[in-house]
Amino acid sequence: MSKISILTGIGSDFSTFKGCLSPVRTHYKKGETIADFSDMLNISEKIGILVRGRAYLYAIDIDGRYNLIEIYEENDVFGRIFLSKPSNLDFIIVACSNCEVLYLDYHKVNHCCENNCPDHTRLLSNLFRISVYKSEQLVIHLNILSCRTIQSKLMAYLEHESDGRKEFTIPLKMGELADYLCVDRCAMLRELKNMRDEGLIASKGRHFTLL
Repeated sequence: MSKISILTGIGSDFSTFKGCLSPVRTHYKKGETIADFSDMLNISEKIGILVRGRAYLYAIDIDGRYNLIEIYEENDVFGRIFLSKPSNLDFIIVACSNCEVLYLDYHKVNHCCENNCPDHTRLLSNLFRISVYKSEQLVIHLNILSCRTIQSKLMAYLEHESDGRKEFTIPLKMGELADYLCVDRCAMLRELKNMRDEGLIASKGRHFTLL
């Protein structure tokens, strides 16, 4: 399933929803915490839409390690409703650039307004499709992490990102990729060099060729 925007079929902004959804815009500076899901019971039922910027969703394990789970970019959606929190993990969303977030009340989104506006119906449909997409991406991530070696994790990730192409550019920087794969960055870079020496790949920065 291809990634879709929350605004698919609706338009470029949420101006048509001001009467029924009461959206609230909030700005965050680079490095600020956008959401902390440590205590799921005290998190308000909000759906966040990243209007501008880039942010990371981290899972924090019992040893305090931050593991990159998801990267949010323009029009990506986040919130408690998309997370199933294990007892031994906390989740946190951090702005990795200056960000603008639009918050919608989940209960208002989940119940059509009195006007039965078609855009509200499309919004609900888009949220359902986004939930399915997020579930698919989680399964893909788990399959990559289940690989036994750094090389096999890298190849599984690269083959997924290639989408059948020989040459492609990955969306992650090297540090982000190491976090996503839950491996040491230096060990990963050594393995990438070995893979180039073995003729498995060619790479320059974030651009890769599968040989």
